[in-house]
Amino acid sequence: MRTAVLKTLALLFLTTLGFGQEIKNQTEQIKSLKPGNYRKVELIDDKKGGFNYDLYPTPIVLKEVKQDPNFSEHKYFVLEEDGTDYNYVIDNMAFPVTFGKEYFMGNEKLQKKVGYVPREFSKGRTVRASVIDGIIYDYNWKFDAKDKSTHIPYRLLVHESFLKEENGKDSNEKKKKLSLKERMMQKMAGNNPEMKAALYVNNKLRDMNAAQIGQDYIQAALAQQKEVEPKWLADKNNARRVKLLDDRRELMYKAMKKYNDDLMDTPEWRRIQENNRLANAAAAKNSVTIKNGFGKDVYVYEEGSMNGTRINAGSTGTFSCSSSYYYAFNGNAGTRGGNAGPKAYSANSSCGSTVTIQ
Repeated sequence: MRTAVLKTLALLFLTTLGFGQEIKNQTEQIKSLKPGNYRKVELIDDKKGGFNYDLYPTPIVLKEVKQDPNFSEHKYFVLEEDGTDYNYVIDNMAFPVTFGKEYFMGNEKLQKKVGYVPREFSKGRTVRASVIDGIIYDYNWKFDAKDKSTHIPYRLLVHESFLKEENGKDSNEKKKKLSLKERMMQKMAGNNPEMKAALYVNNKLRDMNAAQIGQDYIQAALAQQKEVEPKWLADKNNARRVKLLDDRRELMYKAMKKYNDDLMDTPEWRRIQENNRLANAAAAKNSVTIKNGFGKDVYVYEEGSMNGTRINAGSTGTFSCSSSYYYAFNGNAGTRGGNAGPKAYSANSSCGSTVTIQ
């Protein structure tokens, strides 16, 4: 009796989230993706218990959706961002909840010899994403299934068709009376199509409570994964496929290590390493390394410059140590006298060292 009551409560809980009684895994959700251009929408905490949604002008291209070569019942997708292709692969073969960014391991030659091997998902290293009803939700590299605070997306990717107003009129006007601030923003936007699109997307995503949808999906889907995976692995064929992939991964590691060991055991390699050491030591005296300790990408601006350098979550960038630098989460911030945001580094203060912003 107690078990039946608990099951009923669980179903009611999932229904309240808006996902019905059946939580779709990512192989089902990926069917809702449209090909073409997507736009980044950053989440900005409005300090009132909600979020604003900041639309970026540069498009990201969904290049293709492909079959997973190891588990043909699943798929992965390829995004082109800033001229680089990124592959997003499923996190779990039984019930995928997220995709992991940067998929391939080894090099092309080894992949042909050993087989196609995805990278392992590392806690605190792998950037995650989920597709929910045609929108891509990006989670930061600190994603942890057990930590609910990491289940809030830091940005969304929306298809360009999402920017179009419904029936030629902003749906928010039909649903509610606009606040004074919203009316002022609309007046400022005037006939500027990009500003109008930004306002429209912000209002639409706020009405959807998109950040909450992303968080709720992760938590409900993880619960479903926990229930499905043991049953899936009980099938001997599935367990065998997972073991074969693990064996292939181990073989890839060994092949890479042998290749590297053989390459490095040469006089030419040792000469190259010594030259690199001397060159790096000379460069370090005039540079500073800035490490991004946040769970999302940041843009670092040299003082007085309008052009920022993106540093991915957990990564570093090297800069001349004779200038001061500021950081922002907005790639269009620019800086004059620190307007981009907090200071990341003061000129000539730490040449040859690493500073972390967090």
